[in-house]
Amino acid sequence: VANQELAATAVGDDMLAAAWLSDGDIYVALSRGGNHFQVRRVDSGSSVSLAFSRANRLHVAYEQDGRILYRAADQGTHPAVVAPLIVEDPLHPVTNGRTPQVVVDELNWAHVFYEQDGSIYKAKHLSNETWLTQFVAYGTNPAVMPFYNEKLTKSKFLDTFENELKIQIKSN
Repeated sequence: VANQELAATAVGDDMLAAAWLSDGDIYVALSRGGNHFQVRRVDSGSSVSLAFSRANRLHVAYEQDGRILYRAADQGTHPAVVAPLIVEDPLHPVTNGRTPQVVVDELNWAHVFYEQDGSIYKAKHLSNETWLTQFVAYGTNPAVMPFYNEKLTKSKFLDTFENELKIQIKSN
């Protein structure tokens, strides 16, 4: 198919999401197993990023005419039917935002990194239309890699310690 560019993919617990750009529009396809995709146009835009939370919520951040927009869709809902939120707070208005990257932390909070006027910012979604935005660094192309540090419980620690001890004893 002409004029299509794969822009982002994300994998949830039981769902696969793919986003692409076509003639200034953003499309998202969802698959819940099998070989069938539910494809819908989400909005117009020039870049898009996807991430699933541990709660299997799909987070979508995208750029539209210098604004950064965000949608979150719970399992079973396509992001095309969810109203977008504008990513900004009064201290950091977004007038020339580009290349948004959405990540979700271990507590299921969405964070949107984006570039504006030679600086990279991070906006944390607090609730409803409220965002907490912070300057991150000077730069023009934010790249993110999500990772989680699982909480170490006492039993996990003891299991790990016991396994490490067994490995050391066997090797001696």
